[in-house]
Amino acid sequence: DVIAFGAVLNACEKASRWREALCFVIEAGHQKLKLDIVALNTAMSSCGKGSEWSSTLALLEGAFRSGLRPTVVSFSSSVTACERGQQWQRALHLLHVMRHESKLKPDSIILGAAVSACEKGRQWQQALELIGPAGLAWDLNPDVVAYNATMSACEKSSQWQRSLALFGQLCGDDPSAPLRPRPDSVSFEAAIATYRRAQRWEDCLRLMNEMQKLGFKPSEYGFSTAMSACTQGSKWSLALQLWASLKAHDLRPNVLLYSAAITACGRGSQWEQALQHVLDMQKQLLSADEAVWLTVLLALSDGGQQGRALDLYSDLVDRGELQPWCSQKELDLHGMPVEVARIAVLSALLHRAAASLPPEPLELVTGRGNRSEGGEAHLRSSVLETLRSELWLQGCKLKEDNPGRILVPESAIYQILQPHPERADENNSDAAQKAIEKPLLPKRD
Repeated sequence: DVIAFGAVLNACEKASRWREALCFVIEAGHQKLKLDIVALNTAMSSCGKGSEWSSTLALLEGAFRSGLRPTVVSFSSSVTACERGQQWQRALHLLHVMRHESKLKPDSIILGAAVSACEKGRQWQQALELIGPAGLAWDLNPDVVAYNATMSACEKSSQWQRSLALFGQLCGDDPSAPLRPRPDSVSFEAAIATYRRAQRWEDCLRLMNEMQKLGFKPSEYGFSTAMSACTQGSKWSLALQLWASLKAHDLRPNVLLYSAAITACGRGSQWEQALQHVLDMQKQLLSADEAVWLTVLLALSDGGQQGRALDLYSDLVDRGELQPWCSQKELDLHGMPVEVARIAVLSALLHRAAASLPPEPLELVTGRGNRSEGGEAHLRSSVLETLRSELWLQGCKLKEDNPGRILVPESAIYQILQPHPERADENNSDAAQKAIEKPLLPKRD
């Protein structure tokens, strides 16, 4: 009966078994049982926790069709599911339906979920509207979670002045302003991320000290953000000082922190320390992702260790840690720092030239710069400069039908192992060939 179905749905919700909950709702329909809104709310909560926004909204729509009156709990589960599924438009639509059709007042949980959905969608204007005019119209007082999400939305959209203004409101900078919630540790770390984007490393360190004086403990994210800010400000030694203080703060390094430390080592030409960090990660069974490996390669390049960088890059490709090849003739350089892209190109040319079979033309995918700051194709121009002016390869040009790709003909590939008076010694045949022989890091079992 309905009571039994309700009990089963409640058990599914507690066990995070959204698929089973959905099946039981469907079975109830087959048995011509009309579940009440409490039972459907439980099913919606199960689907929401599983980030199944489409199923959650289907249940809500089914409640409307059945003549049931959805409650605040119904909308809370639905908006939360949309937030987890990064469906900010649907989350805002639900707020409209809730307010104007169901005549229900959103609570702080629903408002926070809607703001968080906007943050994930980088819709900072919508987030500001929700904690500002819309919140006032609904007689709501946004909590600190909503403020934190709005700060993050502004920061991710490079609206750092707005983000810091919100932080100032939380800190009570304006005594005449309405009462606001007090900042928490997430607020401070959102402000630290904002100062990093604004390239103000001194303020990042200031907030790190202030939050500790107030009794807040910086997280791994806070430390890695402050370290990155220092490195960006050419204060890599301060970043490594923060790294050295982790143990005193009872924090265990994670991938994010190791990446920040490796980047700092690269900027300081401390490539040996960067490699040691990678070995330490492996000892702690932490998997270095592509971003970490690109950072290590950049550290080697910045440290003048081009041969070692070539060696490591080749090893990573062989092990599948890096997968830049779209096909046998297409090398995708998207997402690579310029220095690492040069290493990737040289490695590809060396291996192609050394192969026993005649080389095919090589296509280098650089993009047109549409996603770059100012719309300039910095990667494309740097790779072309490397091919023409550093490696002195003839015939390299943009593809006529796709200017986001550079075509390297067979003749140019043969040239890479031939001595050239203008080419650096380390790129000549014997020395260059040595760069692809031995791995820097031990093989994994």
